[in-house]
This record gives sequence, C-alpha cells and structure tokens, in this order.
Amino acid sequence: MGNSSGSSRERRTLHYYDQLPRSVRAVLQNAKFDWATRNFLKRFEAGQIKAAELVKYIDSIDRAEARKQRVKVWGKDYPSL
Repeated sequence: MGNSSGSSRERRTLHYYDQLPRSVRAVLQNAKFDWATRNFLKRFEAGQIKAAELVKYIDSIDRAEARKQRVKVWGKDYPSL
C-alpha cells in the first residue's frame, strides 16, 4: 500500500485554510477546536468580513464552544480558566 494523500475533503479544507490571511490562520492554529474553513474564506473573499474581524469572530466562537463543553463535561460549578 502506498502513502495516502488524504481525502479530497481534507485537501479542500487545507486549500481553504492556505488561502486565509496569516492572522486568521494563526487564530485557527491556536483554537481549541477544529473549525471548517470554507465559510470563513467565502465571507472574507466576498468582502463581508475583514481579517481582524474574522480573527475576533473565530476567537469568540472558540471560547463559547469551550464554555459549552466545559459545562457539559465538568458541570457548571467547575472553575473556568
């Protein structure tokens, strides 16, 4: 068996990621969760959102998801970091 180069979905996701501005890629690299990049790229390319706004948006949804998961896994009384 040869080396797999990944599914076409994985290749597309990486392609979308590579097209994003460096600041957006950085926030995605530091995110706690894996986020689909296609819609971020579409909105950015359409001029609907600027890179700095997208960075703030991704950071906010990542933090919100972390809060939800913390409560779901540990309960509402577990301290937040």
